[in-house]
Amino acid sequence: MMRPNPPTIAALLILTTANAIALTVSADAEEPPSQKSDERAIAAKPIDPVISFLPRAVVRTYQALFPGHRVWRSSETGKGNARQYELIIFQPNSSGAHLQRVGSAIVCSLLNYKLILSSTGKVIREQSHPISEDTVPKAVREAFDKWRRPFPRRFLLFEWRAYQEVGAERLYFVRVGLNAIEAYEATLKADGTFVKKSTHFNKDRSSRRDK
Repeated sequence: MMRPNPPTIAALLILTTANAIALTVSADAEEPPSQKSDERAIAAKPIDPVISFLPRAVVRTYQALFPGHRVWRSSETGKGNARQYELIIFQPNSSGAHLQRVGSAIVCSLLNYKLILSSTGKVIREQSHPISEDTVPKAVREAFDKWRRPFPRRFLLFEWRAYQEVGAERLYFVRVGLNAIEAYEATLKADGTFVKKSTHFNKDRSSRRDK
């Protein structure tokens, strides 16, 4: 019986591999467009390995409050129904950074926010963080719109933030910078009630000259 020499075996392996690749490509081409779209969407989701160690209720709350963010660190304390989860969250697409002096060193780190939840997903503490305007309650937006009527249509700065301290309700903070001189800030409850309003106006700033 004749035995194939090594080159022949190599050629068979290459041919088999090529056929397998061709079959895979052909099968992929026959998949419905909707299935391809779903697979691309799943592949596009950011990797967030830390949440695999968290209860589902905790993950749901975290993702609802911080869409598009990732968990850098989590810590669990307590037992049973008294368990709490402290998450350190960051926005991977943010261009901002935090600088601080620690002893003789200047430390630069990603902007991050702390979120503490119960095992059922209830918010215990939510550190102040930026939110999109479409997530602000309707009553809050309407109250703000009435307050901002005298403002011009274009702003130098416009930012919404949300936060919740331990034992308190969630509050919404908005800052409007009209220009380099004038800015307005307000804090509101979810029902549109103003907790605080403030105006910052530096009339001398535009006239200052370096001496």
